[in-house]
Amino acid sequence: VFPNIKAFGNCHEVFHVQDILKRALKEETGIEASRQEISINPIGINHFTWINYASYKDIDLMPIYEKFAKKYQKEGIAGDDWVNYYPFGSAERVKLDLFLKYGVIAAAGDRHLVEFLPHHWYTKDVETIKHWRYFLTPVSHRKNIKSNGNLSALNIIKGSEKLKIHPSGEEGIMQIKAILGLSPLVTNVNMPNRGQISNLPLGHVVETNAVFRKDDVRPIHAGNMPDFPHQMTLRHVKNHQLLIKAFDEKDLSYARLALKMDPSVEHLDHQIIDQMFDEIIEKIKPYVTYYHKV
Repeated sequence: VFPNIKAFGNCHEVFHVQDILKRALKEETGIEASRQEISINPIGINHFTWINYASYKDIDLMPIYEKFAKKYQKEGIAGDDWVNYYPFGSAERVKLDLFLKYGVIAAAGDRHLVEFLPHHWYTKDVETIKHWRYFLTPVSHRKNIKSNGNLSALNIIKGSEKLKIHPSGEEGIMQIKAILGLSPLVTNVNMPNRGQISNLPLGHVVETNAVFRKDDVRPIHAGNMPDFPHQMTLRHVKNHQLLIKAFDEKDLSYARLALKMDPSVEHLDHQIIDQMFDEIIEKIKPYVTYYHKV
């Protein structure tokens, strides 16, 4: 659509998994490392990213993570304290379970990972969600964040509240500095696939490491996605392409089909999915008037 636009997608989900790898390294060897010293090969799509290589200097972290996953698979790495991480946290049981099943590190928060997976695996019902020890972030919480943020912004404008500057947990400033040529950087970002993931379609937005330097952001070749995440990722890639087609042709029937093909709702009767889709479109009707099909 915009072939010459200079853009990339920023995401910090992978950073937390580097922190988990850092903890596993310390528990196994006693070595204290920083997150940035954990070298990884992230591969996938946004929020459904995987790691098939991890090291610290000359130490292979994959077997260390396997021991770590087996140690914490039942209770999770936070134990019973996971309840204190509401509404975004978890005990990380989902990612440990996925690793022990498929041998690849799931590199996103558990509540994001389950969004991409079949309903009966981890989201079947409330008891299943409690069993896997993660939270569903309610819409009410998002509304509160928006309301409080808007109020804070108005107070700052009026001068009744001071602007507080604090780290976001992302690397936006470091990325900008690297593009300005101040210091090179290697980090994970989302960019159109130029072949950095060999077995995903060219042109589709994928997530891998990239090199940032003056006036240049260049993805690093990550190779093929391993079998399981590749099969599941392809389903979502096809759905993304349907959504793009819906936009290009202004035809919402493609978006409806994408919803029906989503693994998280495929257990539902198509009539129920149609009803859900119609309700969504009704709520956003003022914004989709230029679409000629529903």
